Amino acid sequence: RKDVDADILIPLMMGSLIHTMRMDDMRAKIFGQSLNDPKLLDATIKTFVTTFTDGLLTAERDGK
Repeated sequence: RKDVDADILIPLMMGSLIHTMRMDDMRAKIFGQSLNDPKLLDATIKTFVTTFTDGLLTAERDGK
């Protein structure tokens, strides 16, 4: 989309991924959850992709 600045979006996406991975040890200690669990990893990937694509794909956002 022309209204989305890739120079802003890409660092946001990369920062989200890096933060999620770097904080996994802390999440495991505090919440007892880790990306080593296939269910959590799958949910994390789906949530990440859905969050970024639904905000970018007009058809998905509008339910078309």
